[in-house]
Amino acid sequence: QVRQVMVRFDEAVVPLGQTQAAAPMRLACTGPAPEHSARWTSDREWVLDFRRMLPPGVRCTLEASEGWQPLKGALTGPTRYAFGTGGPAIVRSDPWDGATIAEDQHFLLHLNGPATAASVRAQVWCEVEGLGERIDVRIVDGAPRTQILAARRVPARQAESALVLACDRTLPTQAKLRLVWGAGVASAADPAV
Repeated sequence: QVRQVMVRFDEAVVPLGQTQAAAPMRLACTGPAPEHSARWTSDREWVLDFRRMLPPGVRCTLEASEGWQPLKGALTGPTRYAFGTGGPAIVRSDPWDGATIAEDQHFLLHLNGPATAASVRAQVWCEVEGLGERIDVRIVDGAPRTQILAARRVPARQAESALVLACDRTLPTQAKLRLVWGAGVASAADPAV
């Protein structure tokens, strides 16, 4: 969950107190273009703040701005840095881990950003204690999804990142279940991530 990038230098690179000095780095991202602002917090530290937490599927590169020079000498060391936010992750689930569930339970997963339906179907499954097989999940859409989101009071702005799932068969009573979020769930913003 990236919200800020900080660039620190070993020595003073801008005059002390000059918070409006030119940016030493430029940002380039794939995926949704992040809104941001930047500022100098000291003569050695430059900070880039994103207006919102970056969603999954964003890859960014920070590269030294062309023509930018520190106070003394030249910029040495690495001049290019890259980071990514990875794929979608579960922030919260309902029911929660350890809760008692129904035989036809729906799972409301609050993600840090939307996931592709195809990757969810391929990489998420149910495991029931005592059954030696993987149980596929189905994505709950339409009116049932709308009713679940309304019942759980999920705000409209968070609905895009809310995923409602159910195991693809009736679950046995009193058996322990694991909902597995496997590797490879892809971001809707950039399915390559």
